[in-house]
Amino acid sequence: MMSSESSTERGRSGRADTGLHPWHFFLLLSMAAATWAVVVARHTQPAALILISAAVIATGLVGAAMHHAVAGFLGLTRDEKRPLPTRARQSIEADKALVLRSIKELEFDRAMGKVNNADFAELGGRLRSRALALM
Repeated sequence: MMSSESSTERGRSGRADTGLHPWHFFLLLSMAAATWAVVVARHTQPAALILISAAVIATGLVGAAMHHAVAGFLGLTRDEKRPLPTRARQSIEADKALVLRSIKELEFDRAMGKVNNADFAELGGRLRSRALALM
């Protein structure tokens, strides 16, 4: 059973509620604009009123999506990623160092003629993709 204290601290996603979001503004503004469009459009069929409302609300949602894209592009969004624990970070750094060392050794073996081009391409590709994933 959940206590009232724990159920009001965080939302469903596990994050603390931060209040009003930009998409709230866009949705409310588009709903108000849709209401205004229906009031202004007199002597119109109900199906046309529904389409007008849907178009105006869709425009508001497009505005919210554009705001999200531009804010992300400009770096205005908050980064809600949590830092890794120290042990996990050290493990990843050790794996990265091992993979980078393996790439250097593979390149050296190829230069010495110990590895043919096909094997170098296959192993090098796997090692490089692993290194990118770790970075």
